[in-house]
Amino acid sequence: MGVIRLSRAGWRLVVASFVVFLLGLIVSDYFMMMLGVSAAGFLVYRYLVMKKELEDIPGLVSFSPGAVESSFTAGEEYESSLEVESSFHRSFEVSTSVGDLTPIRVGEGRQKLMYRFKPELSGTYNVDNVEAKVTGEYGLFEGEAVLGFEAGFVVYPRVVSAAVSALEFLEGAGILGGGEGYSLARGRGLEYLESREYVPGDTARQIDWKAYARLGRLIVKEFHRDESGSIHVVYESSAPDPVSGDVLSACFLRAVLSYAEAGWVIGVSVLDGGEIVMHHGEMHPSLAVGVALRHVFGRREASLKELYMVLDPVYRPRLERILGDDSLSGGVGEVASGLYGHRYSGVLYLTSLVDDPAHLLEVGHVASSLGTRMIVLEPCRPWAYSGGLEMAVRQWRHYDKVNRGLARMGVGVAVTLEEANGKLVEAVPVMRMR
Repeated sequence: MGVIRLSRAGWRLVVASFVVFLLGLIVSDYFMMMLGVSAAGFLVYRYLVMKKELEDIPGLVSFSPGAVESSFTAGEEYESSLEVESSFHRSFEVSTSVGDLTPIRVGEGRQKLMYRFKPELSGTYNVDNVEAKVTGEYGLFEGEAVLGFEAGFVVYPRVVSAAVSALEFLEGAGILGGGEGYSLARGRGLEYLESREYVPGDTARQIDWKAYARLGRLIVKEFHRDESGSIHVVYESSAPDPVSGDVLSACFLRAVLSYAEAGWVIGVSVLDGGEIVMHHGEMHPSLAVGVALRHVFGRREASLKELYMVLDPVYRPRLERILGDDSLSGGVGEVASGLYGHRYSGVLYLTSLVDDPAHLLEVGHVASSLGTRMIVLEPCRPWAYSGGLEMAVRQWRHYDKVNRGLARMGVGVAVTLEEANGKLVEAVPVMRMR
């Protein structure tokens, strides 16, 4: 049996019946006493009716399909259309602990529902029922019952999806395990050209999955790829929370990959807690992708295990070779002084702004003095996971203060990789590879 509780109207009737009975007892008015007892008896009767309804409703309501499962990347939204058939004589509200159902109110007969789930954190999510909230006749009682429905999701970190894209670039197609239903929704490229319908021969990486979900047909994106240049990617790996860390590391991999796919020469520097832990000058695109992979997964053992889960076993030794190749290691150097030795087309600085901004401002000053366009990419929203309004306001003010300082130096700020690449290409003539 489900949970039954008095509604506000029910509590009012309880109080009124008690007061009427008590007044009748005080003044020896048997009619008032009987009225109070009758009201209490009516409440008991409605409780028993509600109890019977909650026992019956699971057998009167069914979902089709009765179970859903999928695997996808954190931050993506899962959608599934459900059909519910109800023989219950009143409408009721439905909800689930994992995801959302719309509309939330179900009436008698056959009805379509949309199930949506958008997790921000990776993990395994399971639910084995839908909760039905029923309001009894006259609104005196509210009850909850469980309906048969199951949902199971394996949600991978964003960085795993980015790593799959990077490995496809290095190793070619076919790296995913044959039994894994894995969704790869990602952006790529530098300057957007146009969208068009899919034609045989287009790669899966060109497909715009959001447009496919909206239009019901395959749409691919095309980008300008006729020039080559060089870029230095600076990555501040510190993050204030797990979601921001996942977003930031995935964005770093996708950034390096997007320039590698365009054939750009890439420099990579990684900072942690204000200290430089890795610095490479201009590298071949494939080498830069390997360096980025090695750094990210060298520090994320849990994500590496999840990456192994989606890879075809044949390709796992190759991943181990990429991550363990000593030839990919580089000396630690000063990022700011390193810019003087290379004439980069631009600098992309990825950060969650959790570290002291002195290093960021120093690199920005050097880039400005050299006439090199610098874009600071801030893909995280740490204030959304700060756990309190005061902390959120403090973080937001810190972001605003730093960004105003960057604006005075002529440094651009972006919140998505596409926006950052657009500002880089728009502001700086693309330099030929030497």
